Formats: sequence, C-alpha cells, structure tokens
Amino acid sequence: MQTRSISNEWRKITSIVASGMVIFWVPVAALAEANWTQLATANSPTNVHHDATYDSANQRIVLCGRRDTGGGPQGQAECYFFSLAGGWQAGPAINSPGGSDIEVAYDPNRAVTVLYTVTNTVPLVFELVGNVWTQRSFATTPVVCGDGALMRYDSLRQRTVLVGATNLGATANSETWLWDGTNWTQAAGSPPGAAGGSMTFDEARGVMVLLPYYATNTWTFDGTTWTSHQTTHVPTSAVWVAKMAYDAVNELAIEFGGEPASGPYPTNTWAWNGSDWQMLATTNYPPDTLDMAMLWFPPMNSIVMHGGWGPGDGWAWRNSVWVFSNAPALSTPEGVTASDGAYDDKVAVAWRSVDGATGYRVYRSESNDTALAGVLGASATTNYDDTSATDRTRYYYWVKATNATGVSGFSVSDSGYAMPIGPIIEANGVAGEITVNYPDTVTITVEMNASTYAGVDVDWWVVAFDHSGEWYYLDSAPQWQKALFSGDLTVFQPVYQGALFDLSSTPVLSGFILPRGTYNFWFAIDYPMDGVLNLDGPILCANVTVVVQ
Repeated sequence: MQTRSISNEWRKITSIVASGMVIFWVPVAALAEANWTQLATANSPTNVHHDATYDSANQRIVLCGRRDTGGGPQGQAECYFFSLAGGWQAGPAINSPGGSDIEVAYDPNRAVTVLYTVTNTVPLVFELVGNVWTQRSFATTPVVCGDGALMRYDSLRQRTVLVGATNLGATANSETWLWDGTNWTQAAGSPPGAAGGSMTFDEARGVMVLLPYYATNTWTFDGTTWTSHQTTHVPTSAVWVAKMAYDAVNELAIEFGGEPASGPYPTNTWAWNGSDWQMLATTNYPPDTLDMAMLWFPPMNSIVMHGGWGPGDGWAWRNSVWVFSNAPALSTPEGVTASDGAYDDKVAVAWRSVDGATGYRVYRSESNDTALAGVLGASATTNYDDTSATDRTRYYYWVKATNATGVSGFSVSDSGYAMPIGPIIEANGVAGEITVNYPDTVTITVEMNASTYAGVDVDWWVVAFDHSGEWYYLDSAPQWQKALFSGDLTVFQPVYQGALFDLSSTPVLSGFILPRGTYNFWFAIDYPMDGVLNLDGPILCANVTVVVQ
C-alpha cells in the first residue's frame, strides 16, 4: 500500500478467522480515491468457475465453486461463507458432483440463495435457506449452459435472471430465463454472445446491464426487452469472463478484468453511469485476473472480489480477496425544502446547488426512512415539482446530486404536502358522501387554503338542505338559522365577510344527531364581497351529502 505524506485518519477493520485475528488498516484518503485494497484473510477457498452473492438475512458472502482437477471445473460443488465477524468458514454440502460453472444470486424477497449449475447436460437449481441446500424441481427446463452462464437478481421485478448459451462465441445465440422460486419462464430475445460476458443489476436505473463475449456494445434488460447501446466508450473491448458488480454508493455498475482476444490482460476499472462507460483512475488494483467472483458487500460498503486466475502467476488459481471502495463522487445536497400546503396541485421541492453536479435525483417516502425512499424523478436544476402528491398527505423528500462519475449520498430530508385551495367541507372527516346509522352523531367541518388568493375580500357561506324541504344557513354569530327559501337567494346571510385566509379544519356542526333522511351541506366562497350569494359570478364551492339510515 502506498504511504501518503499528508495527515490522514485511519480506519481499523477487524476480521475474526479460524486461525486467529487478522487486522488490516485502510487509510480513509485512499478510499476516497476509488481504489482497490487487498485483504489478508485466512482460509480463503480456492475454487474454479465459481460465483458469490451477498446473503442479507445472515450478513454474509455465499461463495460456491468446484475444485480444478485439470482442464476445468470438476468434483463436488462446494460452499463457503464469509463475514466480518467470522472470516471464511466451510458451508453445507451441495449434492452436485462433477460438472460445470456455478452461478449464484440472492433473492431477498424470499431470503434464499439460488444456485444454477449443469451436471451431465442437465440444468440443476439448488436453494440455500439458513445452512441447508435443497434441490428444486421445475416444470420448464431452462438453457443448458455449462460454461459462461450469468445470473443476477432483479430486485425491481423480484425475479432471478439467468442468461446463457449452449456454446461460447461472440455470435452464439443466447437465452434469457426468469426464476420466480417455482418455475422458469423464458424472456423474448437475448443478446448474442452473452455467455462468457459479465452482468449485474443496476438498482438505480432498474435494469440488468450486460457486456457480451468480446463486447463492442452494452445491453440492458428491463425485465421484458433487451436493448443494445452503442456507447462512446467500451471497457477494454474484446474480453470475456470479466466480472461486473453494482456500486451502491455511487449507483454505478463496476467492471474489472477478463481475458482478451489478444494483447495484455486488462487491469482497468470501468464504471457504467446509465449512458456510457468511464475508466476510473485507480492507483492500486488487482493483478490481471479473469473468471473471479465479484459482488457488493454492504457490511464494508464496498465491492469484494475473490479468486480467479491469470497469466501473472502462471495461471494458478488464486484465493486472494480485494475490496473496491468508491466514496461518493459529490457532496450531499443541502438546504432541501418541501412546500407545506402552499399549492393545491403539487409539492415544490428545492435545494442548493452542488459543485460538479450535472443533475439531481429526488426521492420520496411516507416514512422518514431512506431505506423506504423511492426515486420520484430527476432534475437538471435545483428544484422539482411533485405533481403526483396526494392532497393533504405528508411526504418526506431527499435529494442526491449526480454526474458522470456517480452520485452523492442522501440529503437531509424535509417533509411537505399539497393542499387543495378549497373550500373543503367534510362529514365525519369524509368528503363527497357519507352514510351513517341513526342515532350516530355527525360532525361537519370546513377548511380553506387561501394559497395565492390570500387577502382578497370575499363572502363566506355555509348552507344546508334536508330533503324534507328545509333550508338552513350559518350566520355571523355563528348560529344555524332556518331560511324561508323559495328561490330568492337574499334570504341567506354569509357567515363571514372579509379577507380570504387559511382556515384549518373547523367544526360548523359538532356531534349532532340528525333524523333519518338525506342532507346536503355547502361551503362556498364568492366574489365580490357584497353580502349576496352570487351563483353566476366567481365562486368556489364544495358540498358533502349525509345519508342517515
């Protein structure tokens, strides 16, 4: 590890392993530079054609592979676990003797690790729950891919996605299959040469990202359709058996390694931002490596890469562990504000600009918890209008800054809500119509959001009608008065005359027992302020119907 001359804080990471305690120190400054760091771990397994995934229920890496008996993967499938607390430990047996590559993916919706392999040209599926592997049966047989299969979990559609082919090659026909825990379903179409490529699920954009065998283009899968992208940059084109993993800090797909068609083996680290690839400037990186296992490891907030092989050490299978840490590319947005009832049709969200940002993502949840926050939309400016907000629902909003190299962390949240201008009138908290059983009580409330019309002088009216033919109005006392109405609106008096202002929910009839029948209540605001109910002039009106049965 390169020594820095500047003063840095150091971070201690401790791992308990079978042979004792292993301590490795990582300088915080190095992590901020998007770098690889080799970890000293005891009892690291040596497997071939292996794969790994993160079991979030047990906070551990699940790594599965086979031994190399010469010329490829042979022998019993093996399982190992890795955690920060326990280091490497042998896992339970898998009943899959001899055969092919192993692919694993964790399904957090069902809390199981899914394993795909092929034995004697028969595709097999095993699932790990706790410490027990169980072979699963299925009615529909997926692709038979003994070498170069790719499998990752689509968290948006809650399906495990398998891509493979019966043979390798840049033009080989591949197939895409979806596992729901019970059966396989084939998706329409699949990128040529997918087997032997690299793939990961892009959580931020909700698509699978795939680089095929000797790729010159990039493919994305939205759960139904594969789309080809001819990008400006391609990660060290003409490689295969590289690996890709999703960096949840910067919301980027990270690619490393692979075997080229010719020339030196690549040691560059590439990032996919949804539209193009960018090579990251890393001063420390693993040796030329292919066919390794690579995954996002939340306990370290980093990508972990295990094993593989390459020409640098005479093609010996490795058991080294490397960590790729990529600190947020941008500062966190500050000054996030969300409007509180200022608009009837939206919540206006605003924030201060972030140096280096080219855009921003806005997140929303009804709970003040980023784990439950969903992407609401994107903005190229420092404001966003949430026009999908339901009236009078309070929401929490967060913002992340973005650019070509990644995203920032979550901002501090602010809550906001949309408020209809009104007037609003409700019976027992319900607008429109309500049915009650006699002798249940009825409470009528009125509410007003003045919005941009605050201060305008208007007449305020509250009027009621029962279907026996009686009319009532609320006078300025305020008291309910019977009106001898025969078509002359002057019999009604306003409850208030004056400036339009915000009125919180206020009872105008509280806990009253109405006789059986049907009743209509109106709350109206009209202009100009002249004491006359102008039905043919500028008027805002709302009503509620109460049926007493």
